[in-house]
Amino acid sequence: MSRALTLRMLLVASVATLGACGEDARELKKADFIRRADAICREANVAVDKLQDEVNPDDEKAFAELTAKAFDLQLDALDRVKSLGTPDSDAKAVNEFLTEAEESFAQARDADTEFNFGLAAKRIENLAPVAAKLGFAVCGTR
Repeated sequence: MSRALTLRMLLVASVATLGACGEDARELKKADFIRRADAICREANVAVDKLQDEVNPDDEKAFAELTAKAFDLQLDALDRVKSLGTPDSDAKAVNEFLTEAEESFAQARDADTEFNFGLAAKRIENLAPVAAKLGFAVCGTR
């Protein structure tokens, strides 16, 4: 392989690497961030609905397992939303919302008593007006 060809290949690889770094760190337009986030949340909601269709609510053990799986699906969706990057406006408010959602879902999943689950459920319920104010149509609205 000639030196010129090797140098061109290294240059192309360097440009591709720098381009990838820039993509990870870039800010998204808020509307694009919200659209992508809502798509992720919609997908998680469909998966949770499917789980609910598969369990008998009278079977407490199965229902507890379903609840844990449902919150894990929501937490995975939040991780995917966070991986989108940062919206170009309201970034602090969006990040605070996502953190509160993550903490609330984890608290509900890990609740060891009905009382603690109720506290977590209230926190989750309080996410809806914040989500709507930020512009989410799906995330945090259920």
